[in-house]
Amino acid sequence: MRTKLIIGIAAMQVLVLAYMAGEREWVVRRGRTIYLRTAPIEPRDAMRGDYVRLTYEISRVPRALCLGRLAATNQTFETLPRDTKVYAALREDGLGPGELVSLSLAPPADGLFVRGRTEQSWGGNLQVRYGLEAFFMEQGKGVELEEGRSRDGIQVPLEMQVAVSPGGLAVLKDYRWSAL
Repeated sequence: MRTKLIIGIAAMQVLVLAYMAGEREWVVRRGRTIYLRTAPIEPRDAMRGDYVRLTYEISRVPRALCLGRLAATNQTFETLPRDTKVYAALREDGLGPGELVSLSLAPPADGLFVRGRTEQSWGGNLQVRYGLEAFFMEQGKGVELEEGRSRDGIQVPLEMQVAVSPGGLAVLKDYRWSAL
């Protein structure tokens, strides 16, 4: 009896991990692809290998873009509990990066949106994380990415290719450099 219980618990853990990986793989293959403008912060880490920590333009949300209860019930963002689930409605034309249209506590009825969680706020802007803040890459590619950031002394913005599910789950796929 005890052996069956241990095997059952182990099988359940494997199924949960398989579901999590399978869900993201499905989003990468079937989700709608958009680009989001970002600024790389850190190209390498001795313990994690080559990866880039990212911050997005859509991560800093001004009060003017907040809708519904998010805008109505909070005089300041400091009263909003950290880690509150929010939905960022996006607009994209297929060529340039996606733009933030609005942020709310409920998913939009239609259109493209990404799920996120609130962080701290400052200066009238609400900071939101979308689970897209770290991009891991092959060994040695971090240096290449770091060197590609500057063209003739000008910092070139990085655009991350993101697959988005109909439910707002976003998964990083690739990157490209913005046109100057």
